Amino acid sequence: MRRQSKILIDHQCPQCGAPAVLEETDHLFSCEYCRVKSFLISKDYFRYIIPDSAPGEKDLIYFPYWRFKGCLFSSTPRGIKKRILDISSKSLNSDNFPLSLGLRPQTQRLKFLSPDKKGLFLQPDVSFGDVLGTTTKRFRSSLPGPVFLNSFIGDTISMIYAPFYLQQGEVMDAVLNRVATTAAYGETRLEDYTASDPGWRIKFIPALCPACGWDIDGCRDSLAFTCHNCNSMWLQSKDRFIPLEFATMPYSQNNMLYLPFYRIETDISGLDLKSASDLIRLANLPRMVQDSCRKQKFYFWTPAFKIRPKELLGFATGLTLSQPQEDWHKDPPGQKTHPVTLSASDAAGLTKVVLADFLRPVSLLHNLRQIKIMPRQYLLVYLPFDSRGNELYQQHYRMRLNRNVLNYAAYL
Repeated sequence: MRRQSKILIDHQCPQCGAPAVLEETDHLFSCEYCRVKSFLISKDYFRYIIPDSAPGEKDLIYFPYWRFKGCLFSSTPRGIKKRILDISSKSLNSDNFPLSLGLRPQTQRLKFLSPDKKGLFLQPDVSFGDVLGTTTKRFRSSLPGPVFLNSFIGDTISMIYAPFYLQQGEVMDAVLNRVATTAAYGETRLEDYTASDPGWRIKFIPALCPACGWDIDGCRDSLAFTCHNCNSMWLQSKDRFIPLEFATMPYSQNNMLYLPFYRIETDISGLDLKSASDLIRLANLPRMVQDSCRKQKFYFWTPAFKIRPKELLGFATGLTLSQPQEDWHKDPPGQKTHPVTLSASDAAGLTKVVLADFLRPVSLLHNLRQIKIMPRQYLLVYLPFDSRGNELYQQHYRMRLNRNVLNYAAYL
């Protein structure tokens, strides 16, 4: 199994100034010198620059690129097609600069954009939605038959500024100091572009519980954090933290690994799916519809951790069809837990893919665009998995997972 490279970012501790190397997926930063923990915060997406090696007298031009990393799910008459994407694309219409960054983000250590960085920053004019639309059309053409639904899940969105400079009218790569591309329409003229201050800086906030001010715990790539003082859990949502209800499936055996899952209560329009009996009918399950099924509320279930598209959808559909009904403990697990690395918004985006996966007959898929699913409430449930050699096994719902697949998920 080939691992994808992680993007690394050089930075300094906001408290003591010590050098640090962060990974693109890091949310919690713990300085190994002053031991202060901080959260990396951005209202929308992170912005990076690629360091240059240009001669000192050159005036640098920073060209913006969108970068997307995640999974694309496409619903077709032959099932759900899955694809892992890692792409970069110009966020400014221009024939004078390279189409993409290629492998450069993986081969160079990036830096966060800062207001004191000197250079000419070209202003983007291509939205991220336009880039995703173009990407979707390209992959849709390779799929057989109609595509009822496209959904991007587990996405990492960022903007990377690549350095260039002009030399005798040619665009020069400021990393390798060689011609980057030949202008399609003669010399590159800076007056043809709009430059502006990006007006962005990385923000750090203390890793303290919003409710009681106590230190909260989590892994560096985690999106959910626990306060053991007031027994609360908090989910990072852009530039703030929101309270997250959580529960644990009790299990008496030791040495279990607890994996987190979202149970999502939703409002669904365009489809009658409110109870377990509705699920049995729409999924054409071989079960008897009893009175208890009509009273049992329907929930979507998804993993709360990143994993390969195949396992992500398999776990989500399997648990949703099972509709777990247990007496959960309202406490965090006392044993080892896997971090929450899939956002609640991504989990909500996966619900329609899950619906498309179990909806029967296939003719109902033509109505997917008219069906609206709105999340109302999330419950984070920790399920225990037994370790059997290199395999993790959940006996209640018969879910199996190879540890190597779980380890590989850190690169998604």
